[in-house]
Amino acid sequence: MKRPTQAKSAELLGMKQPDVSAIVTGHTGKFSIDRLLRCLDRLDYRVDVVVRHKPRKTARAAAKAA
Repeated sequence: MKRPTQAKSAELLGMKQPDVSAIVTGHTGKFSIDRLLRCLDRLDYRVDVVVRHKPRKTARAAAKAA
């Protein structure tokens, strides 16, 4: 199965072709997380967000880092 062109992808995602090009090449800084998630939703991807506490540094680990 062939990949759609960036122009067709842009039409499907409701954005302009240069924006699709930016995402494909990894230049996502100008896009909000919400906009990127909407793109994934339009492509029938399910996104799960997991939030965890960062492990605390112990005194021993902090001493090694110093």
